[in-house]
Amino acid sequence: PPNVTGVLHMGHMLNNTIQDILVRRARMEGKNACWVPGTDHASIATEAKVVNKLAAQGIKKTDLTRDEFLKHAWDWTEEHGGIILKQLRKLGASCDWDRTAFTMDEERSKSVLKVFVDLYNKGLIYRGVRMVNWDPKALTALSDEEVIYKEEHGKLFYLRYKVEGDPEGRYAVVATTRPETIMGDTAMCINPNDPKNAWLKGKKVIVPLVNRVIPVIEDDYVDIEFGTGCLKVTPAHDVNDYMLGEKYNLPSIDIFNDNGTLSEAAGLYIGMDRFDVRKQIEKDLDAAGLLEKTEAYTNKVGYSERTNVVIEPKLSMQWFLKMQHFADMALPPVMNDELKFYPAKYKNTYRHWMENIKDWCISRQLWWGHRIPAYFLPEGGYGVEAQGFHGLPHHAEGNGIGKVQVAVQIGVGQVDARKRILVFKFQMPAYGLLHAAAVGQACGPFVVEFVMRGEVEAGGDAGPGEHLLIVPEAPGEGWVDHPAEIRVFFHEHGGVHELKAHGEGEIIIDFEGEVGVQ
Repeated sequence: PPNVTGVLHMGHMLNNTIQDILVRRARMEGKNACWVPGTDHASIATEAKVVNKLAAQGIKKTDLTRDEFLKHAWDWTEEHGGIILKQLRKLGASCDWDRTAFTMDEERSKSVLKVFVDLYNKGLIYRGVRMVNWDPKALTALSDEEVIYKEEHGKLFYLRYKVEGDPEGRYAVVATTRPETIMGDTAMCINPNDPKNAWLKGKKVIVPLVNRVIPVIEDDYVDIEFGTGCLKVTPAHDVNDYMLGEKYNLPSIDIFNDNGTLSEAAGLYIGMDRFDVRKQIEKDLDAAGLLEKTEAYTNKVGYSERTNVVIEPKLSMQWFLKMQHFADMALPPVMNDELKFYPAKYKNTYRHWMENIKDWCISRQLWWGHRIPAYFLPEGGYGVEAQGFHGLPHHAEGNGIGKVQVAVQIGVGQVDARKRILVFKFQMPAYGLLHAAAVGQACGPFVVEFVMRGEVEAGGDAGPGEHLLIVPEAPGEGWVDHPAEIRVFFHEHGGVHELKAHGEGEIIIDFEGEVGVQ
């Protein structure tokens, strides 16, 4: 739906005209067709407008509580939110206006939370540190679809990285469009098949100005023909460098604050804006004899669709939706021509998108929008529940059987929510892999998850007195001897009489006795 605080533009006109034609045609064919009108809350755009309005009144967002800010946001929405709907009425759009919906109204909000929890319980939503698109103005992560790439005429900077301990004082030259990121360099990479850079194999080089000694690594990823064939590797600030960092276990140095200024970790130019640093560092590198040359260079730069500022690739803890599951369902109907695109050329565009799908970053660091239903617990960790959590069980006993020591840890104290969670923590056995968890005779509805390395590998739910068997998929490499958890979420008043986790013929956990209710 169109943004709640927006006005109709030509794209809306085309889209709504097509919808109107289709729904009127369906009615003429005798179909019971209903066109539901509505607006989208537009988190980033609306929050930006509210922040600007408050700034004009001399009020900073940081001076307000969440509830105070949301009151201003709702006031703004009610003042500006009806414009598009009035325009659609004037155009004669044949909607069922009595069903008008808003993505932040009570019914839609309940649906969003319900679907989030359902996808989380199915293991399709997870929380983790990943490279995301960061908007330094809105101070939030963006999805890939919210980044617009624009062609820019900039510079290619050729920097000198001196070889450590070289008696001849030789240096390697790296070409980069972002000299301001050298403070985050943790390696230099060359292609092992590049004869011109073979002399650098096994060497270490010194990052210009920073004077950090970094290793020279080798990988086929490096394009021999680009620049000098030497690549600076900055794992915290480039998607491809991040993958190299993971592959070669390189340290990651985040040199930027959330607002795009240089952080303490940079060591130099602390507090300066990233683009001011680019201008200054060019002068400083040249003065130090570490700038070989610069060349005019045209490349594509990612901009935030919402704030129109250059996005910053950033490692950040966010929530993601696994997309491969949906891509596997969505691609065949199009490739089998059950669904057709007009013009037909977009079939290939769609195929390329589905075959190269990435997990979708769904969290935003904003106050205006649906709040993620995750609640952090006093003893660490978190639980996900649409209605929230209340109290937690007091205490439980657990005993390890065989070679595994099992710690049964239960949070104590009040939590801002309505559901209770029981977490069984243990080490995966070195002699076998866990392949099933069983819970039985629970006094009330419950949900069980088997969690490995912070990701839900399997889960399910059951009613009072029912047995539940959880069987994770084939174990991933490196599962052995790692922390794992079985989480049991209880609805209403209830406990669990028995929980067992089975390994290779071994009972890892055998817990009996009802859990006390606080």
